[in-house]
Amino acid sequence: MTILGLRRAHPELFYTQTCRDCGSRNTTTWYDEEPFANRPCTNSDIPLGLANLARLPRASDAFRLPWAVNLAAGLLEHPNHWTGASKLFCRDTDTNGDRVYLTVNARHEIEVHRYFELTRQFAWPV
Repeated sequence: MTILGLRRAHPELFYTQTCRDCGSRNTTTWYDEEPFANRPCTNSDIPLGLANLARLPRASDAFRLPWAVNLAAGLLEHPNHWTGASKLFCRDTDTNGDRVYLTVNARHEIEVHRYFELTRQFAWPV
């Protein structure tokens, strides 16, 4: 099963945005068309601890990280194991090369994000 399949099988356990005007839940996400979203699950990964806090993984560290789908499967199998206090980097990147990470929100829903490294392309309009 892929992360998209996990989301279809357990929609109540994945974060979706709710329309402020009508209250309907949006079932599409930024990662629907991303290649990593179609990676099959090979096992469920449960983090035993945390390492390298406040540091973006280097490319040479990526092989140590779990695939997003395996981490999501682990979080679904053991929902009380992880408190959501941290953002968990994954081995996956999006098509722009931005690192994917998962977190669990206060409603115990899995959220899939991507880390945008700040570069000179980001600016404040004045």
